[in-house]
Amino acid sequence: MGIDETTKLIDVLENGGLALMTVDFLKVTQELQDLDWTENKALGIRLLELIMEMVAAMNFAKNPIISLSLPIAAKILKALA
Repeated sequence: MGIDETTKLIDVLENGGLALMTVDFLKVTQELQDLDWTENKALGIRLLELIMEMVAAMNFAKNPIISLSLPIAAKILKALA
C-alpha cells in the first residue's frame, strides 16, 4: 500500500500541526496495518521519536528525570535513523 499518508502525518506533527486536518486517518491506519516494519525501520524510529517527544511535552512523565531524558532519547533515535 505504501506509507505516504503516514509520512504526511508525521511531517505535519513535527512541523506544527496546522495541516493536521488534511490527513486521512483511515489511510494512516491502513498503511500502518500493512507496513512491513522490518523493511521500514526509519518510519518506526520516527514514530517512536514523535511519541517520546509528545509524552515529554504533555507532562505525562511526572518524574523530572524522565521528562528530561525523553527529548534526549528522541534526539538519539533521530541520529540513528
